[in-house]
Amino acid sequence: VSAGMVAMIHDNTQLPLIDIVGIELALGRKHKLGYKKK
Repeated sequence: VSAGMVAMIHDNTQLPLIDIVGIELALGRKHKLGYKKK
């Protein structure tokens, strides 16, 4: 069973990085997502 995840976390002052996140999250690998609001 495979699962993919796409996360969109941003506010009005930050550009959405949805494309980059989608590319970096490859199936079958473990990833750690971090988010800091400035």
